[in-house]
Amino acid sequence: MAMRAAIRGKSVPQIQAIPMAQLKRPVTKADFEMAIAKCRKTVTAADIRQFEEWNEKFGSSV
Repeated sequence: MAMRAAIRGKSVPQIQAIPMAQLKRPVTKADFEMAIAKCRKTVTAADIRQFEEWNEKFGSSV
């Protein structure tokens, strides 16, 4: 079970009582998909446009 789901609504002593084996689990594709959905873009359209302009001027022709 996911860590946040396992501790939601529990007190500190209740959280400390949860066995580590119950919290450890393999990372799944769904975990990655959820993380990607929650991440915000760090590159704006203006950043991309600026890079493209720079690349046209100074970039490789290969």
